[in-house]
Amino acid sequence: QYSKLRIIPKSLLYSGGAVGSSNWRDFWNQTNANGSIVFGWKPAQAQSMIAGNYLVDTQPGGSNYMTLWRLTNPLSTNGPTLTRQATLTVQPYSPPGDAAQLGGTATINTGDCRAQEVEYQNGKLVTAFTEGYDWGGGAVSAVRTLVLDAASSTVNVDNRFGVDKVWHYYPAIVRDAASNMAMVFNRSGTNEYAGTYYTAWLAGQTNWQASSVLKAGQAYYGTGVNLWGNYSGAALDPAAAGRAWLYSEYAVSSSQWGTWIGEIAFLGPPPAPTNSVSATNCASAPYPASNPPLSVTAVTNSDYPAGTLTVDWYDAAAGGNLVASNTLSFAPTNNAAAGPNIAALYAYWAQARALSSGLPSTNRTPATLRINPRPIRATLTGIGPWSLTWVSNGVAVATNTVFTNSATLVVSPVSTTTYTIAALTDSGCSARTNDLTGSAAVTVFVVANDQCAGASYLPDGATLKQNTTCATSQGDPPDICGFSVGKGVWFFFMAPDDGLGSVTTCGSDFPTALQVYSGTCGSLTEVGCDAGNDTSCSPAQSSVLFQASAGTFYGIFVAGLGGASGNLVVSNHFCRPPLFSTIISNSFLTTTGILVRATVIDPGTPPYTVHWTYGPSLSSDVHDSPDFSFLIPLDQVANYLSSTNFGGLSAQFFNGCGGGSGDGGFSSPCVVCLSRGVPVSSSTVINTAGTGSVLTNSCGNISSSAKWFQMAAADSGNADVSVFQSTGTNCYVSVFRGPRTNLVAVACNRTITNGTTRLQFAATTNQPYWLIITNGGSLTNFTYGFVPQIAGSLIKSNRQFRLQSGVGPALNYTFQASTGFVAQAAWTNLYTATFPTNGATYIDSKATNFSRRFYRIAPGP
Repeated sequence: QYSKLRIIPKSLLYSGGAVGSSNWRDFWNQTNANGSIVFGWKPAQAQSMIAGNYLVDTQPGGSNYMTLWRLTNPLSTNGPTLTRQATLTVQPYSPPGDAAQLGGTATINTGDCRAQEVEYQNGKLVTAFTEGYDWGGGAVSAVRTLVLDAASSTVNVDNRFGVDKVWHYYPAIVRDAASNMAMVFNRSGTNEYAGTYYTAWLAGQTNWQASSVLKAGQAYYGTGVNLWGNYSGAALDPAAAGRAWLYSEYAVSSSQWGTWIGEIAFLGPPPAPTNSVSATNCASAPYPASNPPLSVTAVTNSDYPAGTLTVDWYDAAAGGNLVASNTLSFAPTNNAAAGPNIAALYAYWAQARALSSGLPSTNRTPATLRINPRPIRATLTGIGPWSLTWVSNGVAVATNTVFTNSATLVVSPVSTTTYTIAALTDSGCSARTNDLTGSAAVTVFVVANDQCAGASYLPDGATLKQNTTCATSQGDPPDICGFSVGKGVWFFFMAPDDGLGSVTTCGSDFPTALQVYSGTCGSLTEVGCDAGNDTSCSPAQSSVLFQASAGTFYGIFVAGLGGASGNLVVSNHFCRPPLFSTIISNSFLTTTGILVRATVIDPGTPPYTVHWTYGPSLSSDVHDSPDFSFLIPLDQVANYLSSTNFGGLSAQFFNGCGGGSGDGGFSSPCVVCLSRGVPVSSSTVINTAGTGSVLTNSCGNISSSAKWFQMAAADSGNADVSVFQSTGTNCYVSVFRGPRTNLVAVACNRTITNGTTRLQFAATTNQPYWLIITNGGSLTNFTYGFVPQIAGSLIKSNRQFRLQSGVGPALNYTFQASTGFVAQAAWTNLYTATFPTNGATYIDSKATNFSRRFYRIAPGP
């Protein structure tokens, strides 16, 4: 499919002559820049003089470009020329979906993205088409409008028109010589029938006006639905400038659509209103209860007859804030009776606005009134007499002298300004307020934190310094801890957590009294007090220590004993106690001893004191770091183990405001736990020997110089311990169990074979044992394991037996067989291996099928 352009001379049509292929010219099967066939060509309808013509095409299926074509010399004897003038980039567009309508589920086909009507006017081309778009509430159809500069091939306007959840489709557009545009289109949605709407874009505006109804839809159109959109059009009125005729469809009934035609006028801005109130002077008393309203009169004409205009009010001649809308009369909020901020001429501007299009007038009309405020008053409290100066922009404008400690001082503003009070007493105390711009009474204190409501913040860990000479006694508690006080000042802080609060006046140069409160100003509850008799820094100073609760605000009142004043120093320190878990964890053996660490939930406030208790010993550690760890020295490890039998370690933690404690033991029942069959280097085996009496077992005496090692059995079974490179004529290995204070002999061996002393004994799971090497010379390593086990029966047919479990240490084992399983039976050596493997299979070459044989593993070659 493609578009065809046919050129026919108008003179031939006017004369009634025959029209045929001999006197028309055709263009067809043209391509866009990307090679696509042109489909949906739209020639421009010329509203002003033009040589030749322009055409445009958009992509029906959506894209981000459109093509501008130029036709020249359409009636030349040499033939017309058609040129693809430019490919113009626009905002991306996509095909629209069918439009929903009120009353049913049938939808209206909104077509595709082909350009609809194209108009040419004074070098500009305008066109519009339907596209799909989502304004945020779901996909609908919208209208895309384009304004092109024909000569320069540029896009002047690329605008998308529509609203959320409403479909806009099948537009027709027109533009007049004054650059006004009008557009007609169809509109429908789930809450409205398909109808005809229009909008206008007047010269000087930057967007389309809101939709207006040309003919509303009357019914749900759902039966015998025909193709929609063939009957939309827009044209300028040939006889009246500034007017346009619009034409489109609307739904009449479930099976019928109708067409509606209407004319609109391109109206300019409405005239500005006239001012009916020039000014109202409220300079003298009695002041009115409210400001008189400002009023204007709307100016009407043939374009804007009575009832078509309204007025909006602004606080500036241009721009500014909208202060009232849709009213001819406006009462300003600057109420003279309440005393407006500044004595001035208050002006507001009225702007007319068309009710139908929203078009405002170009100019605004001012309406003014003058209001002088009441006098500004300031109530001054402090030590008098006062000399008071009113300052305006740094210049004194009025002075009052008052000979009382509390008075109301007045200044009557005479110009557009704000005022500041500067006050001075004969004692040298001065005060200055912020700017005063109203007539409300203002209380001025020389000392900012003279009253509870103005308390200064005293953070945790902070020290503040302040001179209290100019503080007053107004509102002060009459006494603190039974002592008369005066010239007090206020502070406050919030406890960050539960803990101990400490406030002191150490460093002050006059006698002080201190009181701490909870609650709020006007509803305070005493927490603690001191009048100089409970402090460590000076008998004349005060300190209060109190329990504080997280998130609670505390008021702090500091005054001079007997009304004394001077240089105050006040400090606040909050102490949070440490918090620990009840389990001591992360205990492990090092080359210097057992390192124990406590699990810290909250380290609290340093410094810390830590008391570790293990067996008969007690150790204290004072430090600033919350790294709560302790090393049990290596020479005390045996004492710890003998007293606790591998458990029972406790610790207590303190700082300046409390403490915590934890109890627990090692996470393992042994200092050195040996894995079965794994050699342990002497560099990782720690000699845990301690002082004690000489032990004796069946192998002989065990001196205090023997090497002690602790181990634990991982399983129950026959334990097998071998010590290598043990030298000496009296070297032997012993095993005991129990604490050091009550050891029980288990087994011993003093036989040395090939540099190895070997010992086997029955072990119990998780039972700690002591391995003691006497006269061992240089110990390099030892291993610990369990005696391997043999599968119970001969495997038939292939004379095999299999190792069942129990990998032993790094020794040679001999597999033996016998025909009888008794102590006197003769055992025959079958196989020797190192590190036998569980499940390994071995062959008895002397066995016969179905013979009865017994097997065992014996240590050694």
